[in-house]
Amino acid sequence: MGTDDGLVQVSEDGGASWRKIEKFPGVPEMTYVSRLEPSPTDADTVYAAFDNHKNAVHGQWAVTSAPTETNREAYRIASDAFAPVLENLRKLVEVDLKAFEDTLEAIGAPWTPGRVPRWQK
Repeated sequence: MGTDDGLVQVSEDGGASWRKIEKFPGVPEMTYVSRLEPSPTDADTVYAAFDNHKNAVHGQWAVTSAPTETNREAYRIASDAFAPVLENLRKLVEVDLKAFEDTLEAIGAPWTPGRVPRWQK
């Protein structure tokens, strides 16, 4: 369970009333709360996981003007740096992870099949 507005709602009276927590130290505003997990040992503690990837990506794609030469150069540098890693990632996902899934299947371990991404050009 989480939220997409960066807010956490807390009730300390069984849901009769709620208070909103909007800011968390070191967490940018509007960061997704990707998971809330109650402490198994302390009823007054909840652990929160935050995910700001959407805001980081949106900042890059929210521009309406054409890419600048600096943007193109940054993309070229990233593309060149990623190229050598891509084959290793493909092997990891298409070979190593497939073998791991086959092993899980063979020993009857619980897992969710079909969660492996498929690479497309």
